[in-house]
Amino acid sequence: MMRVTRILMLKFKLGLFDNPYPEEEAFSNFGRSEYQGLALDAAHEAMTLLKNEGNALPLAKNTKILVAGPSAQSITALNGCWSYTWQGNQEQWYPADSKTILQAISDKIGAANVITTTGKGFDNAMNYDADKLKAAAADAGCDCIMSW
Repeated sequence: MMRVTRILMLKFKLGLFDNPYPEEEAFSNFGRSEYQGLALDAAHEAMTLLKNEGNALPLAKNTKILVAGPSAQSITALNGCWSYTWQGNQEQWYPADSKTILQAISDKIGAANVITTTGKGFDNAMNYDADKLKAAAADAGCDCIMSW
């Protein structure tokens, strides 16, 4: 509790509560299309490839991929909290052209090359079925497994 009090007192002393509402110009700038390109450039610059064993990347169009993990079908997991909504957990507020990891990989290499054991929602039991995941990995004959 004391930490929160100290942070709030500091913000008060800095004047952050003097004008709690952003200027009107800020509202008109929110979500502008040119910001998408800037965000993509920043993401490209922030990426780090730690290991590309066997030249797995870039993915070939005929590569079979097993996509697993509870984040595979989540828009909110890619954006995190404090992005579009409080805690970032309401997907209806994200841009209509937002794609999940599963959708993006399927679009890139073709849906026929993507195998998944995932279901939508972090509370979906499909996302945590280790036996099903092991069986899918063993039976799929995939070149690559991606988990989120």
